[in-house]
Amino acid sequence: TIVFEISNVQKDQYIRLRGTNLGVGVPNETDADGNPLIDDLAANLGLDGASEAYADLWFYSNPIFITVAK
Repeated sequence: TIVFEISNVQKDQYIRLRGTNLGVGVPNETDADGNPLIDDLAANLGLDGASEAYADLWFYSNPIFITVAK
């Protein structure tokens, strides 16, 4: 179970959960905030096939819709 509190929600919106096996600031993979960089940079890692895929795992959840009571 994951619990995350979002306070002061004032309008309808949706959120998604994103995760990876990589840390923040991984050269050619993530920026200083942990966001993914463009895939073209991964060519600099010298990996290919399964080793490349398992070195760079990401998941994205389905959207969670938030409706503010009127």
